[in-house]
Amino acid sequence: MRDLWFKGVKASDIAKILNIDSNLVYAYARVLGLSPRNKSVIKMSLDKIDELKDLKSRGYTTREIAGKLGVSIPTIYYYSKVLGLSKPRGKCENISIDSLKELYISKLTDREIARKLNSTINCIRRLRTKLGLKKTIEKSKLDLKIDKIIEVLKVKEYTTTRELRQMGITITSRLLEELRYRNPSVKWFKLRYVSTSKHQVFHPRMVGIRIIYLEGSEETVAKYIAGNIEENIPVRVVKILLKENGVPSKIVEELIKIFTMKSSK
Repeated sequence: MRDLWFKGVKASDIAKILNIDSNLVYAYARVLGLSPRNKSVIKMSLDKIDELKDLKSRGYTTREIAGKLGVSIPTIYYYSKVLGLSKPRGKCENISIDSLKELYISKLTDREIARKLNSTINCIRRLRTKLGLKKTIEKSKLDLKIDKIIEVLKVKEYTTTRELRQMGITITSRLLEELRYRNPSVKWFKLRYVSTSKHQVFHPRMVGIRIIYLEGSEETVAKYIAGNIEENIPVRVVKILLKENGVPSKIVEELIKIFTMKSSK
C-alpha cells in the first residue's frame, strides 16, 4: 500500500487493488504514518518525474520546477520528499566558504555554484550576500554563442557560417561586432562570387559562405579554400576571383603557394 500511496494512486483505486473498503485505506495510511493527501498535489507521469529529478540535479528551485512542469508547488514538494530529493536542513552550514569564493571568482551563477556544491540556490544566495558578494549576472544567449565560436577557433583556427549553423548559431552583424570586441584577432570575409563568366571556380554551395578565422592562421584558411576549388582552374582566375571577394592578401598569397607546389609536382 505504501508504494501505491507514494505513486499518487487514488484511495478508491488502492481499495480495489487490495480488495478492501475505501475507508480502510485512509485508516491504514494513518497507521503507516503516510502523509495526508493534499488536494493541490496531482499525480505526475513517469516522464515528468524523470524531468523533476533532472531539474533538481541542475539546481532549479521548487518554484521554477513547478513552472516548467506545469504543476503546483505542493506537488513538487511532495514528490521531492517521496523521491528523497529534498535537501536536508543545515546544508548551508556545511558549504565550504573557500569553495564558494573560488567558484564565484570563476563567474559562476548561484545556480551553477549550487549544483557544484550539491546545495540549494537559496543557501548559496544567503551565503553570498553574507560575504558581501554581488550577484553574478547570467550570460546572455549572445555571450554563450560567442564563447562557443571562440572555443571552436581555438581548436581549428577557423570556422564557417555553415558549420556554425549546424551548431544552432546564426551569424548577425551584432554578433560579429561583439566577437571582434571580445577577441580583436578574429577576422572574417564572405565569398559572394563563386564563378567568373568562363569558369566555375567554387562549388555553388560555397556562395554566401562567411569564413571566420584567427589572425595568423591564414595558411590553414588557404588550405580550406584550396580544398573547395574546382580542378583545372587557372591560378590567375582564382587570384582575380578571390580579390573580387575581398579575401585578405595574406590568404591569397598562401593559396598561390599551395597551387604553385601542386603544379611543380
